[in-house]
Amino acid sequence: MQSIKEKLLNLIKMNTIRNKLLFTIIACTAVPILISMGHIMYTSLDIVEEQTIQSERYNLELANLALSNDVDDMIQMMNYIHFDQEIRSTLNRSRNEPIPPRAFVDINSTLDQLTRNSDISVAVIPAVGDRFFSNYNFHGPIVKENITDWLESLENISTFQVYGFNAEEISRGNSEGHLLNNNELSLVLGKRLTNYTGETTAYIFAGLSNLNVEYLENQFQSSRNLALVDENGFILYDQNESNIGLSLPHFEQIDDTQDFMSVSQDGEDYLYLHHPFPFQGWTLVSYTPYNEAMNELDNAFTQVILIFTIALILLIIILLFIVNRYTQPITSLANAAREIEAGNLQIRSNFKKDDEIGRLSQAFDLMLDRIQGMFKTLKAEQEIKRKAEIAHLQDKIKPHFIFNVLNTIRIQSYQNGDKQSSELILSFNKFLRMIYKGDEYIALEEEINHAENYVYLMNSMRKTPVKLEIDIAPETLNKVVPRFCIQPIVENSLKHGIKNGNGVISIYAGMENEQIKITVKDNGTGIEKEKLQLLQSDVRTSKEDVIADYNSEIEEASGIGLKNVYERMRLTYGEAFSMEVDSELDRGVSVIFRFYTEEEKR
Repeated sequence: MQSIKEKLLNLIKMNTIRNKLLFTIIACTAVPILISMGHIMYTSLDIVEEQTIQSERYNLELANLALSNDVDDMIQMMNYIHFDQEIRSTLNRSRNEPIPPRAFVDINSTLDQLTRNSDISVAVIPAVGDRFFSNYNFHGPIVKENITDWLESLENISTFQVYGFNAEEISRGNSEGHLLNNNELSLVLGKRLTNYTGETTAYIFAGLSNLNVEYLENQFQSSRNLALVDENGFILYDQNESNIGLSLPHFEQIDDTQDFMSVSQDGEDYLYLHHPFPFQGWTLVSYTPYNEAMNELDNAFTQVILIFTIALILLIIILLFIVNRYTQPITSLANAAREIEAGNLQIRSNFKKDDEIGRLSQAFDLMLDRIQGMFKTLKAEQEIKRKAEIAHLQDKIKPHFIFNVLNTIRIQSYQNGDKQSSELILSFNKFLRMIYKGDEYIALEEEINHAENYVYLMNSMRKTPVKLEIDIAPETLNKVVPRFCIQPIVENSLKHGIKNGNGVISIYAGMENEQIKITVKDNGTGIEKEKLQLLQSDVRTSKEDVIADYNSEIEEASGIGLKNVYERMRLTYGEAFSMEVDSELDRGVSVIFRFYTEEEKR
């Protein structure tokens, strides 16, 4: 049994996946606990209060930015109208002559175009006359006598200044015939236009009913209010519309040196934050019940639970990541197995670690090395066996003796005047030389000549000769092909397709998509449908099936045979070789095969 010391040493070394996972679990469990304890120890009331004030400041700055954009848009709109030449020219003439109806249409259209992407309401009231210009957001009518106080306020400012109407003035503007009677506007700005002599030609009013700050309301708590206060402390805008126009409580206590304060109202403490608004001395104010703002402290235990939950999620994520990383070699082994299943024996895992997976990976690679070695040995044995079979056929008759005897007979026949027999013996001599030739690969031209000699010899034994048609593309003559890839197919045509009577055997060869395409066809009796299907099945087997059936292969009586030609070519060229067999009764047989040639016969 191992001692405790040895067990501890093995645990520290972490040579196993189990030890690594145990260490990871311990580490990932301790980290969230330490973080939670640290949070509880260092969280205090002051920190929570400061965070609350910072959050309120951030919300107030967002509101200030949104409202400032609204005001800037209105001022920019008024300045555009101020400096528009067509509008200024029309208004300047209005002091001396009536404004034509067409001008109202054109200027109103211009105002609509300027405000088409905003909610700004615009009204331009000429100093002379009762009619006014406006965009589609503004609704009249306006009685000029009822807005005298507003016009006087604009007369007291420069033509380049913009005046913001305070809460008291806006409340008076809701009377009949006034500017706001039919227009619910939260903010209203105004300015006056003058001609070159300084006389007032018109008054421009711009207002907004929907402020961009309203989208921030959803971010605030239900009891948290945001208000825009004018220079007198009256509320121009409030989330609670009933407060608009009222005086903001404790406005006089606002101190410019500090942007927050705590006040008591109706027996409840409030946290006030204020931010100066960059227009006419207005102020943005946020006020929230103090207890609600400080509820974060009361929720400390909820935060602890949340932290533990987050820590647990992080623990699971980290564990998944680490386990995935440690088990990645297993995934690599599985991928390698799929590659091997697809026929790639060159792949290796190459994962070297001093643990169980590392040793498994090394054993896996060693097994692949042995399997690959066995395949190489088996391939060599098959090659030797194939060559031995050819050598066995060649050794059945001593080639030199046969060639010498045949040559002697040919010469004697020629001397005796029997030229036909002499030519027949010469063809037979060439035929035998091709059979006993030691080269495994020959030029296509030689294979064609061998088939010609065979047909010539067979015609000498037939009552009716068979015609041989040859059409070979010149670029294919020197292409290298295996011996006996065409002659056995011609032999099948003679023995099984054209047994008696006239017949034609055609041989075609050419290049197609960088492959050599060879066609051998006859016009014989053809093949029955059932036998054709069986033959077509034989010429679709894979290289692996050919090797598997090698030992059970039975040699055909008709020579090497069509199936044997397919198997030899399939073993030689693999998936790059294809053969097609087609036939109809009384219309002959067509055999087409394609393959790539690696080099040319020199």
